[in-house]
Amino acid sequence: MMKLLFCHDPLAEKQADARFIHEAQAALSVGLDHHLLDHDALTRGNMARAVRHVPWYREEMLAIFRGWEMPERHYDLLYEALLSRGLRLINTPDQYVHTLYLPETLMLLGAHTPRTLVLRDDGALTLADVMQALAPFAGKPVILRDFVHCQKHRWGTACFIRASDNPQQVDTAMQAFMDLQGRPVGGWLFREYVELTPLAPPLSDHLPLALEYRLVYADGVCIAALHHWDTSYAGASPPLEQFTLIAQQVRSRFFTMDVAQRIDGTWIVIDLGDGQTASLLAHADAHAFYRALVAQFDTTA
Repeated sequence: MMKLLFCHDPLAEKQADARFIHEAQAALSVGLDHHLLDHDALTRGNMARAVRHVPWYREEMLAIFRGWEMPERHYDLLYEALLSRGLRLINTPDQYVHTLYLPETLMLLGAHTPRTLVLRDDGALTLADVMQALAPFAGKPVILRDFVHCQKHRWGTACFIRASDNPQQVDTAMQAFMDLQGRPVGGWLFREYVELTPLAPPLSDHLPLALEYRLVYADGVCIAALHHWDTSYAGASPPLEQFTLIAQQVRSRFFTMDVAQRIDGTWIVIDLGDGQTASLLAHADAHAFYRALVAQFDTTA
């Protein structure tokens, strides 16, 4: 058998957090039981308190965490704390990091993802350094993010840079990014902007709604292809066979792959994510998702 782990509601320790309660209910409906973690303790790195509601198991059992992203050091601690109680998280700490940081998988993605400039930042990186590194983009638009996060919901201020050779635009976007999040995790990524097939008019801050899917992989098998946006999807479905070879090379048992269709009809990979902390997306069929999860993992653990 397999167990799920959700964080409990801060005001009701015996039920899952409101953000995940629909998932917990869907999982129960297909026979998947769960235990609750203390999110506040988790964020402080206090794992003894975080796992206090998790029972001790005599025989090791597979477990999947469904919750918010956490720093790698906290995942390490959580992995060991749960293992001591007989629950083995589906992804090891190394596997978690492999899909958490985009530079870890850029070599695997190759030509299937936009050209990407990786700039590690230890605090000494200057705007002059950035502008020099951006020269190969020849002034073309780029997307700004760090190794883990993209502030796409602040598209026009902290994500999209129209002219990559304009120091003011670059500096303004980087400062806006840090105002929202703090220092970048790992460093900066500047990604070639490619025009995607539009689905609907842009959202606030000019965020484009494009033909994007979130593919969910379990042991290299795609178990779900989720609409990224809560809007009508009249366009094509992603060609899963194109991404199979990539998925089989990703060093993770459970991960997501965000893909999108370019305006010319070709498909690209936007990002990867750990399957435990990637959003299921509010409009997804949680029951179907957990049925597929059980079918894949509850017999191959």
